[in-house]
Amino acid sequence: MGGRGSNGAASPFLTAYAATKAAVVSLTKSLAQEYKTYPVSVNAVVPGMVPTDFYRDIKVGANQEDNLAGIPYVLKAFGVPADEVGEFFAGISAQKPGQVTGKIYALLKGSRLARGIGLMMYYRVTGKVKARM
Repeated sequence: MGGRGSNGAASPFLTAYAATKAAVVSLTKSLAQEYKTYPVSVNAVVPGMVPTDFYRDIKVGANQEDNLAGIPYVLKAFGVPADEVGEFFAGISAQKPGQVTGKIYALLKGSRLARGIGLMMYYRVTGKVKARM
């Protein structure tokens, strides 16, 4: 599971967010083990950043306006379209129950992640995004 906190790493100023992500990983793997003899699948999906109204309605403190201004660029770099996330959920929902369980699916990986990193480097060099988001 990608992202801040899910791997148990420290995430200053995102404590509650990181703790809940780590809890989802633990819950998923624990339930999968508990129910492995039943025809059920217990998996988690980590879609990455999905461009939704959530990112338009964010409230930030007085010292965070620069970070807020960079969100559209971060979404361009790392955003996963909602329809793609929906298709992924439909695909794993169609699997035979119990066939795959205890898996953490990450959608932001491989070439998509590499492209996002490249775009963020470009945005930082051109000054579109501050060095620290």
